[in-house]
Amino acid sequence: MSSPEARVDSLDGLRSLVAEATVVGSAEARWRAVAAVDPALVERLIHGGPAVVAPDGQSRPVLLAAGTGASPGVGTGIVCLTAEAVLDAVDRDEDALLVCDETSPADEVGMRMAAGILTARGGVASHAAVVARGWGIPAVVGVVGM
Repeated sequence: MSSPEARVDSLDGLRSLVAEATVVGSAEARWRAVAAVDPALVERLIHGGPAVVAPDGQSRPVLLAAGTGASPGVGTGIVCLTAEAVLDAVDRDEDALLVCDETSPADEVGMRMAAGILTARGGVASHAAVVARGWGIPAVVGVVGM
């Protein structure tokens, strides 16, 4: 890294910084690397932007929905509209995503078994968001147009 005051604000810069700290190998180099990362970059990496999917045959991604990243990660599986449907899917050895209006404590068994949670209502302090973060389950809440 060229100077201790330099800030890393891109993914490529972060990769370069990690590679440099790995080569040096000292604890001091790792501490300097951590101190150089712009907090805004961490926020973008954890929460990202709107989810997009590139349909087959098209080179431009299409926005399917937009919401608030409540718990980081990626979940894949079949769409289940109730917590009970998640349990049924898990019984069939299928990964499941809980997709619903909002969650309540009655949904917690299904939430724990889900590979991901998506709700139409809620924010970062909603039931779905708090529970998902606590259990390390990827979640997006407040999805518009669902």
